[in-house]
Amino acid sequence: MPPLPSKPTRVAKAGEGPLYIARLTADGKYLLTGGQDRTVRLWNPHKPDPAAAPPPPTTAASATSDEPLEAALMIKAYGGGHGHEICDLAVAADNSKVASCGGDRAAVVWDVATGALRKLPAHDAAVNACAATADFAVLLTGSYDRTVRAWDLRAHGRAPVQVLEGARDSITSLLVLPCGAIVAGSVDGRVRTYDARAAALIEDDCREPVTCVAASHDGKCVLASCLGSATLRLLERGGGGSGGGGGSAQLAAYRGHAHARYPLRTAFSADDSHVLSCSEDGDVVAWDLVTGAVAARLRRHARPTSAIAAHPGGPAALGYRMLPQLQPGSEAHVHITAVAVFSCHSISKPRQRAEAASAWPWQQRRRRQRLRQW
Repeated sequence: MPPLPSKPTRVAKAGEGPLYIARLTADGKYLLTGGQDRTVRLWNPHKPDPAAAPPPPTTAASATSDEPLEAALMIKAYGGGHGHEICDLAVAADNSKVASCGGDRAAVVWDVATGALRKLPAHDAAVNACAATADFAVLLTGSYDRTVRAWDLRAHGRAPVQVLEGARDSITSLLVLPCGAIVAGSVDGRVRTYDARAAALIEDDCREPVTCVAASHDGKCVLASCLGSATLRLLERGGGGSGGGGGSAQLAAYRGHAHARYPLRTAFSADDSHVLSCSEDGDVVAWDLVTGAVAARLRRHARPTSAIAAHPGGPAALGYRMLPQLQPGSEAHVHITAVAVFSCHSISKPRQRAEAASAWPWQQRRRRQRLRQW
């Protein structure tokens, strides 16, 4: 069982403003980040930046949780594709392409080597989530307009090949299972599994807004992060992958983190032995999958963390934490730990109504203005 991380070991200065998403490549060698500054950045977290000044030495007496860290190496920045914040990223298995989506209602597919981009006018409202099939032939996008749309990246058309409807509120998270089924989380409290091969739709009612869905590595279990009660629900897929008629069975529920107002991401560890989640109190919490006991709390700061992803490589893996910066023009940072990837966005003000959970916090006012224009 890979050890859980205990402290960050490296930092990356990831642009101005808060970061909203971080994705590791399939082999865990590279990291991609996106956020408020509308730029996708590619990092090599395993190497230090030779141009950066080395951190001052620390002693046992002076070492703290905020001690200076070595800077990570940024390889390339991809800009000019988005007019608003970047909310999600999807990476091809061979690391050749990256897809991004955001508040400008568009999805962008980037060629990693050349920086060339292809822009898709994806939705009628902000795009909160994106995911791709294993061969990166089909890109899926989920939006505030309550639809999931599929795009054939092998063709040159600008229209989706399929539109999946049925959600009664914003789509917040997407993933593609190994069997090819599509799982979508929504603010309407449902986790929907679309199986095009079996022409089946499975709905699981979590009774609370779902801000993130994550799948185990074998695709048999789905983890849903629920807003309000601060509960992670472990669902065993019933008929979603095989075309059966039943929904999923809830195997376990994990509590112990704060999740009352903001979207938080969750993940399985590399070997599926632990469940990982962000928390509004600034922690990253890890639970034992079987017993449900809290196995670790990673603490670095007092502001909410928002995104997390597990490295695929096991004990020697690296991970990343992004700290929020509330001052305009300040730099966002990525802190590297041992296993998990977690990020924070800045929080501007509390929500006025529970219904406001249907939008990401940084999108609400801008989105209402755009919808009125339409």
